[in-house]
Amino acid sequence: MTDFGRRPVPVDHASRHENNGLDEVDASGLSGLLTYTDRGDLGSFDKVLADLTMDSTYYDWDISAICPAGTVLVGFRVWLRTDLSAVSFSIRSNGNSNVINIFQAVTSVGSVIVSADGWVAPDSDRKVEYIGVGGYTYTVCNVLIFGWFI
Repeated sequence: MTDFGRRPVPVDHASRHENNGLDEVDASGLSGLLTYTDRGDLGSFDKVLADLTMDSTYYDWDISAICPAGTVLVGFRVWLRTDLSAVSFSIRSNGNSNVINIFQAVTSVGSVIVSADGWVAPDSDRKVEYIGVGGYTYTVCNVLIFGWFI
C-alpha cells in the first residue's frame, strides 16, 4: 500500500480483488457509446424562483432548447433556501408517478442556502418534471443544467 496522505491506495490493483482482478467488468467495448457534454462556465441559471411554481404540484419542464436530441441523462444543480428545514425541491423523469427515484434538494436549516447536484433521465421529447413543496416561503431556488450524456 502507498499512503498519499488521505487513504491507502493499493500498489497492485489486481491482487486486491477477487479472482486476481478477473471479477471486474471489461468496459473497453463501451467506448464511444456515451458522450458527456459539459456546459462550462455559465453566466446565468436556467430557472430562478420567479420561473417556478411552488405549490406541491408537478410541472413539466421542456429542456429541449438546452439539451440536444438523443440526450439520455441530464445533470442538474439546485440552490435552495426557504424559511424552514426539510423543505424540498425535486426533479424526476417525465411521466414517472412515484417519488422514490427522484433528484431532490432538501433544506437542512431554515434561511440557509443548500446546494445539490443530481442526475435525471429526460423522456424522448427532452422533458422532465419538477415540484416545489407548497406552503413555505422560498427566498432562493436557482436551477441549472451543468451537463448531459448522449
